Amino acid sequence: MGETGRKTRFFTSQPTRWGIILAVTALGAIWLRRRGPEPIVRVTTPLEETVPLWYMLSAFPVYGMLTADLVHLLAVYGLEKKSIELGSQMGVLTAISNLRLALRLPVSGHSLLLAYFILRRLLIHVPDQSSAQLECALAMILYAATSYVKVVWWSDPTTVAAGTAVATGLAAVSHALLKGRHSAGR
Repeated sequence: MGETGRKTRFFTSQPTRWGIILAVTALGAIWLRRRGPEPIVRVTTPLEETVPLWYMLSAFPVYGMLTADLVHLLAVYGLEKKSIELGSQMGVLTAISNLRLALRLPVSGHSLLLAYFILRRLLIHVPDQSSAQLECALAMILYAATSYVKVVWWSDPTTVAAGTAVATGLAAVSHALLKGRHSAGR
């Protein structure tokens, strides 16, 4: 096997995937620590209470999964339609989530990210990934837990619905751009 084959195999392996997920989660934890406590925001109104760290941190493993998907696509296909599409969508997700924090945009960044990830997994199969179902199940659990907190604890169904709606639109765009094929790897 040539050097290119070894590199591709390395960047598409499960240990590398889990390493990417852990690294993104660790970087997220460092970023959250540097930012400090965030106030709970109901729709666009900041409250006196702060968001629990576990809630804030819960987005980063799933963002790590998307990052690992992107690394996989780049390793296998290079800079082409599939990898450009995912990289662009990740940029949109990051921009909207940061606008939520900076400008109090009435969209739940957690609902946005988690719903997009789940819908992407359902619409666009990730090739050669034995952990895809487990990752989707984890994202579903996190979506249910964070949505419960937003709706029941913080009385904020509006941003959950908005985040989920935007995620549905982004997932539909992903599906359409990839010509509706049920595989990002074909």
